[in-house]
Amino acid sequence: MSTTMAETQKGATLRVEIRRVIRASRQRVFEAWTKPEEIRKWMAPGAMNAAEVESDGSNGGKYRIVMQGSIEGKPEDAERRVWVEGEYTAVIPNELVSYTWRPAWSPGEESQVTLRLRDVDGGTEIVLTHERFATIESRNGHERGWTNILDKLANYLGR
Repeated sequence: MSTTMAETQKGATLRVEIRRVIRASRQRVFEAWTKPEEIRKWMAPGAMNAAEVESDGSNGGKYRIVMQGSIEGKPEDAERRVWVEGEYTAVIPNELVSYTWRPAWSPGEESQVTLRLRDVDGGTEIVLTHERFATIESRNGHERGWTNILDKLANYLGR
């Protein structure tokens, strides 16, 4: 796994890039990322779970993911619910998924997530790029979240 961050001199571009190899076909990874019944099984950081998922994984389609629980697994936060929603801006089956990211926990922030898939020995390489964060704190929090979520995806699909 590798992670990079780029910032312009004006601070306009904050981004996360994570590379990961998953022991599954590109088709299987693509389906896990775009089908609601699949997303429910892994798309939430830490001890959270994806309690509700709506997803039309086609160009222009919308999605909404409601995550429940606590990232740290605190029992008092078991019923806590947060959500993220957006629109798919580019979808090429088994190759590319790109969508806007509007998290309820950061009102007014809209960033962009792009997932590129390619065949490699032993499975599929995922290159996840998340960019256009409003703050460095948001960027750092999302880096931690995506790292954890990709671990869950790898466990779900088979490291």
